[in-house]
Amino acid sequence: MTRDSPTRRPPRRLASRPGVLFLLAAALLAALLAAARQVNYGPGLAGDSLQYVAAARSLAAGEGFVNGRGSVYATYPPLYPLAAAAVERLTGLDSRRVVGPLNALLFGLTAFVAGRYLRRRLESRFLAAWGCAAIALSPPLTDAASWALSESLFVLLTVLALIEAEEFLRAGGRRRLLAAAAWSSAAWLTRYIGVAAPFFVGLLVLLRKGVPLRRKVWEGAAF
Repeated sequence: MTRDSPTRRPPRRLASRPGVLFLLAAALLAALLAAARQVNYGPGLAGDSLQYVAAARSLAAGEGFVNGRGSVYATYPPLYPLAAAAVERLTGLDSRRVVGPLNALLFGLTAFVAGRYLRRRLESRFLAAWGCAAIALSPPLTDAASWALSESLFVLLTVLALIEAEEFLRAGGRRRLLAAAAWSSAAWLTRYIGVAAPFFVGLLVLLRKGVPLRRKVWEGAAF
């Protein structure tokens, strides 16, 4: 069939528009549900929240990693306060006001990213939509996104790491390998339990079937 044939299939971007709109609607719903829990009193605060907010304020002011006690912020991972500080610098809002909307946005992105992956990998559009909706309506994830804590960023980064790892294990490719390594590292820099991401993804790289040992060792080292 030639490029100019009138019977060729419509462009994929047009054929999939309803699905993309559904994903955007689910992502918006997830973000709104998380934000709705913060309407009256703002995001929930715990002991860790104070450390994150203090470090983000210090970073945004150009004073480096300093915790709420005025000492070096060295007990908690650095990526979440870095993200909050970046948003504070961009918006001019205090980190205490930033973390609530930031977590709601991260939760919405998680629903969108996961839903888009499910649409690519599942033959059933219904099951893909169901999975995306299940994430957007998940009470534990919504509750986590309503607190000034790092869980929402951690979940998003872990989902991205697993998606790229699955794509690499299925089809290979240096870009996929490096992307899986980057997202896994970012998850680890968000929560210490995130060390499980690079550890187990690295094991999967080394234990792949049908790949020469030398190549597996090289890719494992690169990861």
